[in-house]
Amino acid sequence: MTLQTDRPRKLESYDFCSVQIAYTDTERLIGDSVKFQHKKNFKNTILFPTRYLGLNAECKEQLELEQRFITHKVVELENKKIGFECEQMGKKYNFTVEQVMAFYLVKIKKYFEKAEIKSKDVVLSIPSYCSNVER
Repeated sequence: MTLQTDRPRKLESYDFCSVQIAYTDTERLIGDSVKFQHKKNFKNTILFPTRYLGLNAECKEQLELEQRFITHKVVELENKKIGFECEQMGKKYNFTVEQVMAFYLVKIKKYFEKAEIKSKDVVLSIPSYCSNVER
């Protein structure tokens, strides 16, 4: 995720915030704060959910390939959707890819508002192997 800002900077006018979400016993972490959580609680850390945008339970070959690179559990939900299983405060939750991305985009919006950044541009990178429908 690239955040383009209108504020003057010495080197560039871009901020980078990785698309990662983690759940602890008491909170949901998003972005760079996930890096330390991943080592302690890797099963509740969702790394790069953008790789799952546009996929469903019928995309078995692609899901099997993605399983090699992740530590979180991917589950099949109703209507052939896929989701991520996480645990927080002793409860298990299943979040769809779209929900996880919505959590992330809300965090980005709050970041812009708090930093008083006046920008309307956000670049969300999608893997090149995705079809036009998936994009």
